Amino acid sequence: MSLKIKSEGRQVSDFAYAPFTYADLNTTDFIPVVELPADAVLLKVNLGVIEAFDAAATIAVGVSGTAAKFIAATAADAPAITEAAKTTLNNHEIQGVVDDIGLTSSAVMTQGKGVLVVEYIKAFRVGHSQG
Repeated sequence: MSLKIKSEGRQVSDFAYAPFTYADLNTTDFIPVVELPADAVLLKVNLGVIEAFDAAATIAVGVSGTAAKFIAATAADAPAITEAAKTTLNNHEIQGVVDDIGLTSSAVMTQGKGVLVVEYIKAFRVGHSQG
């Protein structure tokens, strides 16, 4: 048996690019941002701080009910990009349920701008063949 996939279906990844500002972080509650389909296989989660938020503030990225599952307590008071560790992405397994990926901030923000980027594929969807 060979594991080489030459002419079978290939997936093209989908990206959710969600810019946000301090006005969107007007609570410390979980704020849903990106809804992933149940058949999603999560590949990457990035949080980018474009303009600094409040001093000593943090932002976490997680799923409904697990506020810091992907990126926890990222400093939000300086421009930077933080990528979730591969071990927090369900080992690239199918999600199984519809999940909202969202943000939780340590304080109500009064300044700043950022972006949440989520990359995933939909399991069993064929984008193209090759070979």
